[in-house]
Amino acid sequence: QGQPDNDFSKRMYTYNYRIYDKFGQFPVSLAVLADENESWKPTSFNQEQWGCRMDFTFPVAKLTDYANQLDDLMVSDNPFAILTAAHFLTKRTKHDMNERLQVKLKLAKLLYQKGWDKQEVIEFFSVIDWLMRLPEALTRQFQQNLADYEQESKMRYITSIERLAIQDATLQGKLEGFALLIEVQIRAKFHDANDADFMPKLHTADQEDLMRYSVQLLSATTLDQVFA
Repeated sequence: QGQPDNDFSKRMYTYNYRIYDKFGQFPVSLAVLADENESWKPTSFNQEQWGCRMDFTFPVAKLTDYANQLDDLMVSDNPFAILTAAHFLTKRTKHDMNERLQVKLKLAKLLYQKGWDKQEVIEFFSVIDWLMRLPEALTRQFQQNLADYEQESKMRYITSIERLAIQDATLQGKLEGFALLIEVQIRAKFHDANDADFMPKLHTADQEDLMRYSVQLLSATTLDQVFA
């Protein structure tokens, strides 16, 4: 819940009893409060009339309670600690995108160092990526830095580089997204590549050409082989 709401406790009760009524199993309702009001902390919903009484109490995690524990959150092995740190850092960097770039890179690298499997890293990073959005220029810089880190650490995970580029190409129908994907992959694979050798080809290619480049890139050992 991102902001105080006078009806929040009632909603928590409503969600709980509707799930119980539908499935016949009592659910645990946990509230995560992400607002900035430290004094707002609803934990129960109560009603009583004519001797009939209902008490519903639910556990609450108030993120502001952890505001002074950022360093501990960053080194914790608890996945939710990482997401809580990302929440605080997103707010802290709201007006400084360059700082956000640096802390987003730090969080991404932390995920790689946790020893989680590939899918866990991808899923948790997708949330961090959604929280800590960057302007287009800084997004490209972030993508390149993360690709370089993957190359150096020999962790060949699918990062936001591919996901963002593919979304841009398929959902918005823009070839620029597909070209960006190939550009980043070329830079990661051929560190000494000169922009003049491939950038004009990428940004004048049609969809068929880009598809061919992407397939040839998989086995290419030279830049010429990518564009053969």
